[in-house]
Amino acid sequence: MQATRRPDIDWLRVLAVYLYLVAGFLLACHPMLERLVQREWKRSLAVGLGATAVLLLALLGIAASPAVLLIGSAVAGWCFVVALVGLAHQFLTTSGPALRYLSESAFPVYVLHQAAIVLPGYFLIRLPLGIGTKFVLLLILSVSLTLAVYRWLVQPFTLPRFLLGMKPNACPLRRRGALSASAAAVLLAAVGLALPARSAAATPVGLWYAEGGAAQVAIEACGNELCGRVVWLRSPFDEEGCDLRDRHNPDPTLRSRRVMGLEVLQGLKPLPNGSWVSGSIYDPTTGNTYACHLTLDGDDRLRLRGYLGIPLLGRTTTWTRVGAGNRMCREDDR
Repeated sequence: MQATRRPDIDWLRVLAVYLYLVAGFLLACHPMLERLVQREWKRSLAVGLGATAVLLLALLGIAASPAVLLIGSAVAGWCFVVALVGLAHQFLTTSGPALRYLSESAFPVYVLHQAAIVLPGYFLIRLPLGIGTKFVLLLILSVSLTLAVYRWLVQPFTLPRFLLGMKPNACPLRRRGALSASAAAVLLAAVGLALPARSAAATPVGLWYAEGGAAQVAIEACGNELCGRVVWLRSPFDEEGCDLRDRHNPDPTLRSRRVMGLEVLQGLKPLPNGSWVSGSIYDPTTGNTYACHLTLDGDDRLRLRGYLGIPLLGRTTTWTRVGAGNRMCREDDR
């Protein structure tokens, strides 16, 4: 009797991985999808738990179909990713050294862990040990090897950082600040006329409420780029009654400068589609500098996304044009 041929479903596995890649790319690039994830994360978690229940039934032999296992694992995996992203956006609102380290290492560790599993696994599988022992050994070895290679062979060096999609160790803002005043003046004179003329309704230039109204930032043209400076603070004094200072700056020589008047937005370059990219934003409450891009949402609202390394590893904030709040509220009421 001829054996029944098992259906070839490798193409489904390729499709599932490809959809993960495309969906993650779209999520990182489009603020609208990010807002959708923030709104629907609870429902996504419920769907993921339901798909996990189906997988448990399949493991028990009740619905033992390769297609069910493949589709169920894809649905559960993606729904849990969406739920975790939405959950993190809601509750993970502050940054710190640990989060910055993990954000920067996420993609390199993802690339490195595959070899760290396959190479030790090739030798461990031959040992006369039980499956449980092999699993524990492989888990310990792969995690240790991945983190060791990242920490000692990738993170300190420019070439492996570049190959694994990381930024250089040297801070671009500090290199930019090292320019002499005369060189900066020549640069501004050379590009001063390069900023295309835009109507007031289609440009981020103007005065904006940032961080829910805690500060006002004046965005203006700086050559052919955009920059932004703090011009008003809801709480301009510290607990001693003195002017608020940039006390968290990683450069000790800059910690005495006032937050009022501080340039926090730099280097935003225009794209033909109306967005502004390749900029950086400084957060004086933490001393962290993030890459950023912004897009306009109507005439009086903009979405600014700050991130580490890739746009996916960040968050989007909404800034409102000063003086436009009541008008937008009336439009929403209609």
